[in-house]
Amino acid sequence: MDIKVPAFSLMTLFIMATITGCDSEVKISDYDLEYLDIVGVEKLAKQKKTVIVDVRKSVDYQKGHIPNAVNIFSPDIRRHDPRLTSARTIIVYGQSQGDFKVRHAAKKLLAMNYPNIRVFAGGIIDWTAAKKPLNKPLDKELIRPNR
Repeated sequence: MDIKVPAFSLMTLFIMATITGCDSEVKISDYDLEYLDIVGVEKLAKQKKTVIVDVRKSVDYQKGHIPNAVNIFSPDIRRHDPRLTSARTIIVYGQSQGDFKVRHAAKKLLAMNYPNIRVFAGGIIDWTAAKKPLNKPLDKELIRPNR
C-alpha cells in the first residue's frame, strides 16, 4: 500500500524545523516571571529552603545585601550550583527595579529548571529605602540604615 504525503505537508515540516531548529531552547519572556514586593520577600525568606540570590557584582554585594542572600553574579549562574540545588524557592534581586540583569538571571534559572523563581523587583534600592536591615560581609555585622 502506497501512502502519499502531500508536498505541502513536507514543506510545512521543513519550514517548521528550520524556524525552530532541532536544538531549540526554551524561550522565556518577562511575562513568565513572578514578582515580589518587600512583604513578599520577607514572607518567603522565612520559609525553609528559600534562597535569596543577589546578582550584583561582588563589590556591590560587599557594600551591603539582604540578610542571608548569596552572591551569584548573573553571568556566573550555572546548572547544579550547590547553593541552589536544594532550594524550593529562589528569590532573585539586584540594584533596582529597572535592573535588566535580574530579569535575565531569573529567566536563566527558569530555563535551567530551578523551581519557583521569584523576582524582587525593587532590589536593594527599595530594600534600603524601606529601612530594612543590610548585611555587610566585610564588617561581619548586621546594620540598619539611619532612620
